[in-house]
Amino acid sequence: MIYAGLDDFYLSQEQLLDSPSHADGVPPAQEAQLRRYGCDIIGDAVVLLSLPQGVACTAQVLLHRFYCKRSLAHFDVKVMAMAMFWLAAKLEEVVEIDSDGKLRLRDVLCVFYRVIRRRDGKSLEPLDPYSQVRLLHAVSTLPFTCA
Repeated sequence: MIYAGLDDFYLSQEQLLDSPSHADGVPPAQEAQLRRYGCDIIGDAVVLLSLPQGVACTAQVLLHRFYCKRSLAHFDVKVMAMAMFWLAAKLEEVVEIDSDGKLRLRDVLCVFYRVIRRRDGKSLEPLDPYSQVRLLHAVSTLPFTCA
């Protein structure tokens, strides 16, 4: 049975100030910086993939709402930004499995890899999206990790 209540939809000011990240020892300035970083890479990915602005807005809201309930110390902002981006693309219906002209997960992985490497000032070597070892290494060596 699915329970969909509005009891936990809105957050009080106390809940916003006492976030799970703050409880795990992440300073408020670093939390704000990490959230901005996640939103920035989402925005860059939307531009590079030529998607509607609604995808970026939805993904950024999902990212902020996720970190209102979960800690930045336990969930990497780069991985969560990619996940929220993909979820937002599905919610905004820009993902269709049967169509060649629609967005593919491979495209999202490659674009996020490129955006994050560009922000780090690293070389833009091609990413093989089918190599799990290289993809996990690429994501795990990116900046702004709290844990």
